[in-house]
Amino acid sequence: MKFLLDENISKRVIPLIQAEFKDVDYLLSNATGLIAPVSDHAVWKFAKENGYHIITRDEDFIKLSLLFGIPPKVICLTTGNSTNRELAEIIVSNAEKIRQFVNHEEYGFLVLKKEK
Repeated sequence: MKFLLDENISKRVIPLIQAEFKDVDYLLSNATGLIAPVSDHAVWKFAKENGYHIITRDEDFIKLSLLFGIPPKVICLTTGNSTNRELAEIIVSNAEKIRQFVNHEEYGFLVLKKEK
């Protein structure tokens, strides 16, 4: 299970979620070789070709999921202004839900919201 953090989520989130998700890369890292600015279509193509699931705050990826289907799968955090720690907590607290989503053959996107 490989995850790609979109550029709208800080790479500082990675060490905060690695206890649950070991294989996480940041979109604009040496591991991907991608350089900003990167279009959503380029991110989609990269994720599909390299076996990643996308974690993003960009709801446009939901539209891409509806348009192109899966893979990749999209986890969209609709959290408004949130700290890196809050984003990590949302991801980690939903770890089992994320695993079930990734393993489900038909689901293309998962929306996670900040609990009040």
